[in-house]
Amino acid sequence: MAMIMFEGGIVSQSFDHSEASYANTYFSNIHDTTTNTGTSFIASTTETNKMGGLNLEVFKFGMYVMFPIGIMYYFGTNLDDRFSVPNFWPKPEECNRIPHDREEIRAEYDRIVARQKLRQAKKLEEEKLR
Repeated sequence: MAMIMFEGGIVSQSFDHSEASYANTYFSNIHDTTTNTGTSFIASTTETNKMGGLNLEVFKFGMYVMFPIGIMYYFGTNLDDRFSVPNFWPKPEECNRIPHDREEIRAEYDRIVARQKLRQAKKLEEEKLR
């Protein structure tokens, strides 16, 4: 038997090697010396530590892993039908087309120059009217 001081009290520990485990008798008796009443009570680890065991831990681990995966699967599938706005993107014929041939580039350049000259002519007319 070993006597250890623990926060004003003496904790007696019995190390009986004949029992199946130390967990049952590790803190078998706790004597309160501060009140001098001589009361003792048994604080066995098996009585105070009633946890769920391995099945609970496996269940919790499964929930921790599968909950985010389930949320991602539920909200991540069929996104095109859920969150699509009809006619949001323009059709290919409505978009600007990049010219690739020499003739197309020349025609695009001429169109830009003509548009710029038209803007300049409108601007000169507005200035004359002022």
